[in-house]
Amino acid sequence: MELNREEDIRTHIETLLKQQGIAVDREVSCGNGIRADLVTSDTVIEVKKYLNRGAIYQAHGQGVVYQKHLNRPKLLIIGLAPTSEARYQEAQRIAENIRTEGVEVVFLDKDPQWSNTLLLADLSAATKAPTAKTASPKPVQLPFEKTTVEASCKSAKPDPKADSNAETRATFTPRDMWIVLLIILLFLWVRSAIEVVNQSPPVHDQPQTVPETWVPSP
Repeated sequence: MELNREEDIRTHIETLLKQQGIAVDREVSCGNGIRADLVTSDTVIEVKKYLNRGAIYQAHGQGVVYQKHLNRPKLLIIGLAPTSEARYQEAQRIAENIRTEGVEVVFLDKDPQWSNTLLLADLSAATKAPTAKTASPKPVQLPFEKTTVEASCKSAKPDPKADSNAETRATFTPRDMWIVLLIILLFLWVRSAIEVVNQSPPVHDQPQTVPETWVPSP
């Protein structure tokens, strides 16, 4: 599928979401002549052809304004990855910096879930088969939904490291037993030494008396 314009990407995303029963409004007015690309019930979707450094920052700034105006809690920035590997790596770092619980960045041709939809669209175009009769792609999830599902699954899975730590804490080795025994013996020895000191009678210095010299009576 050739995505030569932002318009093509918007159409592709809108079609995918509508096929899954997600209501999407296009070119939603936000006043002062500005329009949000795509809007769902809780998400503003801002589309750029290539998500390079400048495009990501621009889309983020625009999206925040649209969110506030439309009262949508989530923002999805989506587009193709830069063709240069160096610029793609830079774009990934920027995307990580601006991602939050309410902001997500998706590189359309790099994300496995979304790139598969492009391949199926290419196959459909090559065979000239009607879209309705082609193999339907797996349902795409907006990144926020995917993050929530993954987080809940992760929390439900047992942590093998935690089990390993629990086993380690529960193990009592012979060395530990000897250490405890030595501590107990040391304690008993100190206590007995203190008792001996306390039971010893105090020694008082007796004043020395000078014997009186006997003087005969006259």
